[in-house]
Amino acid sequence: MNSRPTDSQYFEHLFPLFQSKGPKAVINIKDLNATFQTEKIGNPHGLQITYKREGHIRNLFVYHESGKEIVDWFNALRAARLQYLKVAFPELPESE
Repeated sequence: MNSRPTDSQYFEHLFPLFQSKGPKAVINIKDLNATFQTEKIGNPHGLQITYKREGHIRNLFVYHESGKEIVDWFNALRAARLQYLKVAFPELPESE
């Protein structure tokens, strides 16, 4: 029996929201980071979200047809992370 993955396992998968029974992961804001990754994703409006789960780094790759939408996501994630850091480490200056 051949256990090698087929090419179809690497194609884009769509998961309709109506089939969702809940979140696949809960990401703690202290472990979250977001970076633009246009080349890795192969889309000019790509975003890589990284987070730590069970001691391992996990990645989510998202994209949108609108560049403004993906920039808004990036800004919202980074603003939430900055707010977390301000509360967790109030003694540090914002430049750190």
